[in-house]
Amino acid sequence: MNSNNEELLNDMLGLARSIDRKELNDSILFQLGALFERVREWDDASQSYRQIVDNFTDSPYLAKSLFSLGKILKQKLFREEEAIGYLERLLQPPYDMEWGAVVRNYLKE
Repeated sequence: MNSNNEELLNDMLGLARSIDRKELNDSILFQLGALFERVREWDDASQSYRQIVDNFTDSPYLAKSLFSLGKILKQKLFREEEAIGYLERLLQPPYDMEWGAVVRNYLKE
């Protein structure tokens, strides 16, 4: 990455961090979390996903946010006990049918 692109990326990330996430909808929060995840900004990614989990209980992004948050907490932030709490929510209805096998396999790793 050349220095101009790197500077632009850093400016964009700084702007993204400065946004009041309480004002954002679940779709934007999920996209923001995915952006931070792609650039390995684990704390920022987990904050965005946690905002969905805490405030959008009927969101179509809730299950994906729970899984992403759990993975980041377990693998990147080394907070396994907290991660398991989020991941286990996916083993309960209504998510267990779609996510149960994925989560069980992940937790075996």
